Amino acid sequence: MGLSSSKSHVGGPTESPHSGIPVDPVPYTGPAIDYRVIEAKVTVSASFDGSVSSNVDDNMPLLAQQYAEYFQLGTFFRLPYQASRKGMMSAQLAYQGIFLRPTVFEPSSESWQLQVHQTTLSLNDLTHGSVFGMRSLNTAPNAAGLTNIFNIVGAQADLGGRLQCVESTSGRDRTGLVSMNFGINLFFNMPLHPNPQKFTTIAFCTSMQVSRNIGHHECSWDINGPLGGYLNQGWKLVDINLPQHEAGLTQQRNKRRQMDLLPLQLSVIWFFEKDQARIAANDMTPLYQVTIVTVDVYASIGYTGSSSNLNIASLIREMGEKGWSVVAVLDTPAGKQIGVTALKGEVLVFFQRPLVAAPLPQVGAPPQEMGAVGAPPLPAGVLPSGAEEYTPAHAPDPAPETTQKWENFD
Repeated sequence: MGLSSSKSHVGGPTESPHSGIPVDPVPYTGPAIDYRVIEAKVTVSASFDGSVSSNVDDNMPLLAQQYAEYFQLGTFFRLPYQASRKGMMSAQLAYQGIFLRPTVFEPSSESWQLQVHQTTLSLNDLTHGSVFGMRSLNTAPNAAGLTNIFNIVGAQADLGGRLQCVESTSGRDRTGLVSMNFGINLFFNMPLHPNPQKFTTIAFCTSMQVSRNIGHHECSWDINGPLGGYLNQGWKLVDINLPQHEAGLTQQRNKRRQMDLLPLQLSVIWFFEKDQARIAANDMTPLYQVTIVTVDVYASIGYTGSSSNLNIASLIREMGEKGWSVVAVLDTPAGKQIGVTALKGEVLVFFQRPLVAAPLPQVGAPPQEMGAVGAPPLPAGVLPSGAEEYTPAHAPDPAPETTQKWENFD
């Protein structure tokens, strides 16, 4: 399978405490990953009819610019407990985009650009356990609330696009007494190269049970089932989404954990992808493994807003050295009150990496070739606009051709 978890407790004054870096029984021989984190501020404004507007799309050009330096989006997420009041009807939220690229440059004929499509999700229509395919599986979605996502992902898949991330815009509008549409952004890697490899994306809805106790909430949900079932059949994890929970982040974050506001059951949407050629060939060979790190988040909440200590910069750097790519940073309802204005929450960070052969390479053997993020073709010696000179670290020795600088790729 491809699922593991870590237990040891680490953490410092600046880095959020977490459950620890998983230990590899055999040193990983796949490519290491470099990360870049982009901060984004989003303003949300509420109306008297219950709708909420968001300007999150104002940040998309900055996110797309990272592709000029060969980074690709890993995930884009709302920072929990980061909100400040901007008047009676508006607030400023904080988001982060985590981008990645392989530490060692590997020439590729592939090049990509980021595209973002906004749609809505009707939470009351979600059906637990429904499976649907995106276009190439020729099946319609059983969950009516996912129809808009189905149509957009299917259209992009026909063009060779690959879904990277699904994230709430923090906007919403009411459509009835018990139904509401929530804004969703779909992030795609779109190919700039001809004849792109095409992938099928599927989504699977499961449920998360929330138990309410005095001063704290606990979550119970099946993680191993969906992950193990799909990873063992050769699928790759794309994202995990808690739509009802993310929608609750729009306003008054401190009230989200009150007993009278938090539902007893939440919908969890899993997104996976697989090469269409492998589906046609009925190839079930597992290609990826996933590990989960639990991060503790401490928050302080006041009248004018809230703040938290969530900082996973060191975590993703250390995981990147072991070849792990961030897939999702999932804020969960689990948490407890630790003071009149203080809370402790729980965030799950999902990492993924390719499976590699168990035997270690012999001393002096050439490095094993692995798939890597494609670099857009640029003339020799030309830097993209705004790019800084970049020399990969951890370059194999003595193979200078694999230690090319990104900007020298022709």
